[in-house]
Amino acid sequence: MRLHIKAFFFNAKMDYLPYYKSFVLDVDEQDTIEKICSFIKKKDFNFDYPKKEYFYVKINGKVVNSLAKAKMIIDEFGTEIVMEPVSKYRAVDDMVIDDRDFFESFKLIEPFADEKDFQYFKSLYDVHYASSAFEYSLDYIGDAVLVTAYSMIKKGNENKEEILKAISEGVSGLWDSEYENNVFLGKDYSSDIEELKNMAKKPTVGILENICYKFSKKVEIPTLESLKDINVALYFADEDVKSRLKEFGANIVEFSKSKKLAGQTLLEVNPKMAFKKGGAVLLDAMDSAAEILICAKDEDAKYFRENFGNFEKVAGREIYLEIISFNELKSMIENKKEEV
Repeated sequence: MRLHIKAFFFNAKMDYLPYYKSFVLDVDEQDTIEKICSFIKKKDFNFDYPKKEYFYVKINGKVVNSLAKAKMIIDEFGTEIVMEPVSKYRAVDDMVIDDRDFFESFKLIEPFADEKDFQYFKSLYDVHYASSAFEYSLDYIGDAVLVTAYSMIKKGNENKEEILKAISEGVSGLWDSEYENNVFLGKDYSSDIEELKNMAKKPTVGILENICYKFSKKVEIPTLESLKDINVALYFADEDVKSRLKEFGANIVEFSKSKKLAGQTLLEVNPKMAFKKGGAVLLDAMDSAAEILICAKDEDAKYFRENFGNFEKVAGREIYLEIISFNELKSMIENKKEEV
């Protein structure tokens, strides 16, 4: 099998900025990620990766164990992949990172934990570095400590209130989290994080701040007569929606955040984080040449339109993008046909 790899390079002692190099490798379907890293090193001696029994890298945004086989990777991601360290911000030498932040985060709950709790936390190394909130807050404590805190409370830890305060007050923690499972073949911890949020004291948004947010610029549902030759980006759309839009003549453009949460669940408790995430999704679509963002869900389209000004303000850029849901678009086009 032939694999096309775009690999991340950065040596903290020598490089000012990271860069990527492309490699074409002939691999066996049983070759592991570790083996593939060794193939890259043979082609470029400067390439480095952890020399451990196993380690983790990011492939196309997902955290992957180095023991994963090439066939699994190709089945999931295809033959063109981007390989990066689990944290680009903590890269020391290519795939090697400084992971002291992982162990630092445990200190928040260490006074209330026992050895079993610590061992459980260590098993969540991949979950920590898969945390989507790191993109928006480098000080985020990581999903692993939240999952461990939930486990401790669920077991009946007598320090429940202290644990909840430690992970939610005075830190970039629980209320910055909008959990997404970014571990390849990993367990989903959505319900754990959601239950933690139900237990913890919700932060309050100032009255004046709330008024400013609510009276910010909104945009209306666009009036569209046709999608012919228009570049559209799709948000959380399935193949059926894609097929219908192609029938309408649209040019579908891909963008990396097409299936990433945009702060919808954070709006009431942490609007600043919600606006950071929402703005990032809209800018990603716009910068990918989209003219219209079509959302599979009506509520997502409404969320983007009603908070549009806040997204622009936090992003620091004007966003030239019309927003509509698939149902709104379908009704509009069908009504136009009936009029004709």
